[in-house]
Amino acid sequence: MLLEPIRNPSEWPEAQRAFRRRYAEDPTAVPRLPVRFTWFTRRAIVPLPRQARREQYVAVYEPDAEPGLAPLVVFAVEPGTFTTRTGTASGEVVGELAPNGALGLEVVDDEGEVWVIWPVYNPLATMRGAPSS
Repeated sequence: MLLEPIRNPSEWPEAQRAFRRRYAEDPTAVPRLPVRFTWFTRRAIVPLPRQARREQYVAVYEPDAEPGLAPLVVFAVEPGTFTTRTGTASGEVVGELAPNGALGLEVVDDEGEVWVIWPVYNPLATMRGAPSS
């Protein structure tokens, strides 16, 4: 399924801030969809000072996506969000599941605590090197 961008990328930061405020006020009042997601790490070169670093990303799929399908969206997360380079889990997207959508990814840990993973940049429809389902 190819999702259409929901807004211009330049409008995403303000929409994301507004969504996070709304979520903080009442997490139960936002749309949510169950998903499967994969996190992965890519090596990136930072120009000044020239050095390599690892960047972490999340690729989001429908819960029952057939193997080989492209992700619905891909987004960067804060470095250190995940302790392993790659992995797969289930969660719920809260907000707008679309490129440039204002969203978060709710994940429940082993103790039953809910964590929200927030994108640091606008979610994209595709990304070179993103894993397929």
